[in-house]
Amino acid sequence: MNAAKQGKMLVAVDGSERAMDMVRYISGFKPFQRIKLVLFMVENRIPEFFWDQKRRPHFEWQITGVKMWEKQHDRVVRQYMDKARAILLDAGFPPENVKAVIHERKVGIARDILEEARKDYGAVAVSRRGRSRMQGLILGSTTTKLLHILSPMPLLVVGRSPLTGKVLVAMDNSSDAMKAVDYVAQTLGGDGVRVTLMHAIREGEAMEAEFPREPAKHHVEEDKEEMEKVFDQARNRLIKAGFEPAHINTQLITGAYSRAEAVIQEACRGGYGTIAVGRRGISRAHEFFMGRVSNKLIQVAREQAVWVIG
Repeated sequence: MNAAKQGKMLVAVDGSERAMDMVRYISGFKPFQRIKLVLFMVENRIPEFFWDQKRRPHFEWQITGVKMWEKQHDRVVRQYMDKARAILLDAGFPPENVKAVIHERKVGIARDILEEARKDYGAVAVSRRGRSRMQGLILGSTTTKLLHILSPMPLLVVGRSPLTGKVLVAMDNSSDAMKAVDYVAQTLGGDGVRVTLMHAIREGEAMEAEFPREPAKHHVEEDKEEMEKVFDQARNRLIKAGFEPAHINTQLITGAYSRAEAVIQEACRGGYGTIAVGRRGISRAHEFFMGRVSNKLIQVAREQAVWVIG
């Protein structure tokens, strides 16, 4: 990713309070003040077919009401965008780095966001789920679509009022997991953020299916040794990016039934507001795409923000 793209983020809002919570979350990270943010709302206007009905009886009476609704709608949208921008400016974001764009819907919510993101952005942020009073839009479906079509661009999916200051990175030995480390390092390095590198080892059916005649404990020890090397590599990258060594922790959990559930449990227990995860990873047991883990994290992590990288 070139420096220009890395320094620009598309923040997709929908008029909901959940999306406003996402803006507040972003405002809590001082490193984001160094990049350009575009608050982007895809707005539903009056459908064209309505204007085709102008020959019908009483149309003049109907159009008066529609124009009044449209005027009120535009005012509410502008007020919402002004409030979102003010949150960022009050947090210290330079005015020249925060732009609000109201985009008239062309194809669909997800597709219009995607077309905008393809221009020159380094990441996209959306709320996990939001219901707009103005549009009746459930953003959850849009988030799911973006997760699948934005690869390899980082996608930040923000839940309900997540905390800032502590980041949990879900690790395995895949290249995408290390990309998640690199993104956290490049984005948050040098700002005093605390990060924990975590790996969950699953025991049971997957391991036994591949090694039915070998003790599972032996392979757990092998996994531990392998992940310690991965942790060392990730730690070095974080330190090089400006993280304090004392602010970097590692955690290796064994006997996990589900990787995603283990990550969520640790995030809740440890008070982590942000979870970073590779878009996909491959386990030694079989071709296991971590996309299933990142997808589940987005569905289950109601309070945290999930950064999907790679």
